[in-house]
Amino acid sequence: MKKMMAAVTVVVTGASGCGGEQTPTAGSPSTAGPQRIEVTAVDYAFEDVPETLEAGEITFVLTNEGEVRHEMYFGRMPPGVTIEEAALGPGDSGTEQLPLQILPTAPGASDEVTLEFEPGRYGYACTLGAGKNRHSFRGMLGEFTVK
Repeated sequence: MKKMMAAVTVVVTGASGCGGEQTPTAGSPSTAGPQRIEVTAVDYAFEDVPETLEAGEITFVLTNEGEVRHEMYFGRMPPGVTIEEAALGPGDSGTEQLPLQILPTAPGASDEVTLEFEPGRYGYACTLGAGKNRHSFRGMLGEFTVK
């Protein structure tokens, strides 16, 4: 059983430290553009992630102000599963690590991803590191609701 399921569609992934035009997806009626959420990664937390967002395209921009590389995975949270349980990843918890992410970003760099979010509860985490040093175990995880 999958405890963390994707309900997002990757639209654009930017290169670290590079800007660029976004490519609209087929059938995107909005000309206003996606919501833009500026997230700061520090050692070891994410800052400025809202608790509630509106459904639709959302661009997450991750700026790494820490001393080590960080990434940001996203996934839809099923009822009854906490972000802490989901961050355990594959294995006994039955959770699935998702390929919907901002790739590892070097200190001082930024990267972004635009995703289509449906209403629901979502989790995010940095899964870099191993064992007790895994960033999500050190506090780099959270969740938000899309309405």
